[in-house]
Amino acid sequence: MKKLSNSQVVLRIAVIVASVEFIIMLLLSNIEAPQSTFISALLDILILTVLSTPLILILVIRPFVKEKDDYQSQLTHLAHTDYLTQLPNRRAATEQLEKFIASSSRTQLHGAIFILDLDGFKEINDTYGHSAGDIVLIEVAKRLTSRLRIDDIAGRLGGDEFIVIINHLGESEKTAVVEAEKIASQLISQLKAPIIFNNLALSITVSIGIKLYGLQSIATEKAIIDADLAMYNAKKSGKSCHVVYAETPETNLENHTAPLTESV
Repeated sequence: MKKLSNSQVVLRIAVIVASVEFIIMLLLSNIEAPQSTFISALLDILILTVLSTPLILILVIRPFVKEKDDYQSQLTHLAHTDYLTQLPNRRAATEQLEKFIASSSRTQLHGAIFILDLDGFKEINDTYGHSAGDIVLIEVAKRLTSRLRIDDIAGRLGGDEFIVIINHLGESEKTAVVEAEKIASQLISQLKAPIIFNNLALSITVSIGIKLYGLQSIATEKAIIDADLAMYNAKKSGKSCHVVYAETPETNLENHTAPLTESV
């Protein structure tokens, strides 16, 4: 967005002051009553101030401030948004996760982090080109956001890796796990549907790692790392499935759904 330059600001103020001063001079020249130079100068300054100040405020200051605010908002948006999918980027998702974790500690309600990695994405890129890969990423982003509640968030961490943060899954950890696994199964099913590119039906699957957060405080990066580890274990388990992170490493391979499709 184009901003007012310093020269444009100065020019606008100069035009306003000159125009108002010209009108004042015309008015004072038509006053026949004798008046001293001091009185004339005082009236000139007073009228000039009264008339030019609101004009400068409306025509110069407000547009300048608005453009500055809009430009700052645009920079903030770009700094927190993935350029391709328009989802929150890693930075924005991490900031939101930090708020969710703090909120869960206060409300005593569990939430869950889902790390999603697309199975077979590299093959699509290599076979059909990066344009096809971009279409896949954009469509995945749309499908993720279409099922989220207003309090949830989906973001892109980079490459073909996404994050979904679901808040308020319940007070009981057992209930939260059940709900999280149900959501993961829905996501796997939803993302299985073919994606059309140049009359071709591109098929992908997704591996999901889940990390619960809730009653105990946990660093955001640690929570993401744990969910990421669970996702890699889902890959090892056959892909197109989900794994819930557990503190005991060997159990991370046990808690998953059976692969829904054969993937590469």
